[in-house]
This record gives sequence, C-alpha cells and structure tokens, in this order.
Amino acid sequence: MMETDVKRYHISEWALFRSNFQRLLPYVPIVDLYDGLLSILNGYLSIDLVTLNKRLENMYPEESEHMSMKEIIMKHYGLEAMQLIESAL
Repeated sequence: MMETDVKRYHISEWALFRSNFQRLLPYVPIVDLYDGLLSILNGYLSIDLVTLNKRLENMYPEESEHMSMKEIIMKHYGLEAMQLIESAL
C-alpha cells in the first residue's frame, strides 16, 4: 500500500514529475510511461506500471527473475525514487 506522506502530482505538474523522475531514476526512460486515461480518471498523474516493469526487466534481467520491481528500484535508485513511483500508481 502507498504511504500517506507520498506526494501526489496533479495532472498539471507533469513537467515537475518528469524532472524529478529523470533526477531520481536517471537510467530509466520515461518515454511512454504516462497513462493519460488513468490520470484523467484519477485527477493526478499516473504511470503505466506494466511498461515500467518491462523496462526494468530489460535493464536488470538477472535481478528481475528473483526480485520485485520495488526491490529493484530500491536497490538501484533508493527510497525517494520508489516514493516517486508510488505517487503515480
């Protein structure tokens, strides 16, 4: 579950989210991660979890066999990066 102190990004804050994403997850391409329909329905930015998971599997194939997406993000990018991802789920 998502923690209550995680900042949600309003749809209008895409540029801020993208900037933070690129800073915290510098080697993960953000292209095509934005989920426009879910963002509109929720009223805040949402990313495509399946696409992100596939990216991480491609980047870390050995680890993805025995680690969760969350574990991979925490190991390579840290807590703040994981919180950013959680804010867009």
